[in-house]
Amino acid sequence: MNRLLALLLATLSFTALADHRWGNRGRHDDRRESRRSRLDLFATHQACLTAFPGGRAERCVQLASTVTFDPRATISACAAAMYYETDRLRCVEQAFSAGVELSRTVTACDQAMYYDSEVMSCLALAVTARADLSDTVRACDAAMYYDSDARRCIATVASQGTCHPSTAAEVVRACDAAMYYDSDAQRCISSALSLGSRGPEVVQFCDRSRPYDSQALECINAFRG
Repeated sequence: MNRLLALLLATLSFTALADHRWGNRGRHDDRRESRRSRLDLFATHQACLTAFPGGRAERCVQLASTVTFDPRATISACAAAMYYETDRLRCVEQAFSAGVELSRTVTACDQAMYYDSEVMSCLALAVTARADLSDTVRACDAAMYYDSDARRCIATVASQGTCHPSTAAEVVRACDAAMYYDSDAQRCISSALSLGSRGPEVVQFCDRSRPYDSQALECINAFRG
């Protein structure tokens, strides 16, 4: 705790000194931006102290300094999702490694999965895809009865880099509505994702025009060429 506060005070002191020495050379906008940066830095420290009261806050601050977006939402999401501080830190480290803001994905994974280890596996799929998969996670969670099937659904979407996440979520919902069995929904998702933005429309067309799910799946595959 003392080391973290010392780091914060040193950083703020240096920034204040820089403002005093060089502030008159810049515009008023630059000084306002500098003050805003100090406030953001202080808020990040506070977020880390809240999430890691047991002594890992300093590492949290170090990780937060490596990203270009506001890290506080991710820090708070990991704190809410994980019971142990060690898992919270792993969550923060993993989420930040993607280089994109994944706080919504962390929350969606937490809501979809029962165990913390499963939440981490869910988050890892989004990190690999380097994309916010929160909408997909919610769609897969609603479509599949078992968490293992939901993870498989998410993994299928994450592996399809050519399909936009929002479109992928629409494909999942369309396949869930079209197929009776989860296993058939999985096959539908795998086939329809390759159709890109046409995927949801093709699934709905095949579902309406074919009396049996097996025939609907054949119809979807036919559109793949």
